[in-house]
Amino acid sequence: MIDLVRSQVRDVQLIDYLRQHPKLEWVSNEDKFNRFDFEVVKTKHVRQFKGILFRFFDDRLDIIFKPHFYFNDDRHNANDFSMNSSITTILEFQRTFQVDLQQFPVFGFEYGVNVISPLDVKDLITYAYAHDRNEFRNDADLGFSKRSFSTDKRGKANTYKTVKFYAKGIQQVSHCHPDTVRFEIKSQSRKFIRQLDIVTMYDLTKPEVYAKLAESIIEEFDAMLILDGSADTSRLSASDRFKLTNYQNTMTWYRILQQHRNAFSRNKKTYHDLLDKTGTHLKRQLSIAVQSKLYELTEASVGEQVQIPI
Repeated sequence: MIDLVRSQVRDVQLIDYLRQHPKLEWVSNEDKFNRFDFEVVKTKHVRQFKGILFRFFDDRLDIIFKPHFYFNDDRHNANDFSMNSSITTILEFQRTFQVDLQQFPVFGFEYGVNVISPLDVKDLITYAYAHDRNEFRNDADLGFSKRSFSTDKRGKANTYKTVKFYAKGIQQVSHCHPDTVRFEIKSQSRKFIRQLDIVTMYDLTKPEVYAKLAESIIEEFDAMLILDGSADTSRLSASDRFKLTNYQNTMTWYRILQQHRNAFSRNKKTYHDLLDKTGTHLKRQLSIAVQSKLYELTEASVGEQVQIPI
């Protein structure tokens, strides 16, 4: 579930302790002039431990931790990553560095779920049109990968929440089913992250937080609009078939998005009702798969024993 945790530390004693820690390996040193005052030099020293990056600045320490990659020896994140595996990984970080996890506030967070698409994953990504009222945009550097985010008046992306939907099976062909798709949420906003009951890395050791993450994923997935080009219209009347064909046109939704926000919700419900009539509602199939996988990763693993690193 958890893909990335970014923590920012300003406690001077903790920073000095980690800066001198023997397990950290050198990656790079970088000096930059302040663009507003060329007499001021900004320094960044980067160290790492098994893929965890420690970026030491003059006034803070940024830690970029990818628990899923760490769990897989920094090779890939294509397989499933259960709640218990995640908690074990976070506790291993604590034990390795002998630190108090409550001293590591979370400033950036990514989480999501992998499921197998019931149709060719390339088609599924192509059909994804929007999340809430924000249209999906193709990633510039990855094929069959889309992102959705709100923008300000100047078109700048909002870092409060970004939703990503992409063909994991194409990116990680050697490690998962070819039609694996990942639905992912990313935030750099402490306000959003706090809504998940996450304040520090210590919270990532609480099972109830993972239940909250599962609820969030289900809610955010429900906000997706998928223009189902695979729907079987043979059961529909001529009138309903015409309506469904119109709803599968991207320009129809572009015009709807220019109207009052209630128009989007109303038309989305009508569209989903039409898909229900076909008996082949792709979005509902995916929703069931998402909920089933999240149960497998969280509630079904409650009885498993969390491995406490020694």
